[in-house]
Amino acid sequence: MGFNILKLKELVKRKKLQHKELGTLLGVSDRTVLNYLTERTKIDVETIYKFSQILEVPVGYFFDQTDNSIIKGDYNNIGSGNNMTIYQANSQLKDDLIQCQKELIKAKERIELLSK
Repeated sequence: MGFNILKLKELVKRKKLQHKELGTLLGVSDRTVLNYLTERTKIDVETIYKFSQILEVPVGYFFDQTDNSIIKGDYNNIGSGNNMTIYQANSQLKDDLIQCQKELIKAKERIELLSK
């Protein structure tokens, strides 16, 4: 489970934030923001945390991978082409969540060190 750039783009658009304004809030240039949103520059954990604070969503929001067939109401295609059981999927999501939480703790510690 990786970072979902589409969710970030959607929130930035919905909140009508300009690259310059977002850059100021993040402490980077508007060009860097553009590079993040066009995936030219990989977004590090600390920046993901900052995005979550600015956009007022939990960090996990950017890592949530919802099955689009459920959103579209197409229940016949859920998990098609995938032999993973619901139990296995839940187990994988749990493992991914634990990994994300560990990364967030490390990022928070780095942010606290930088702010001293």
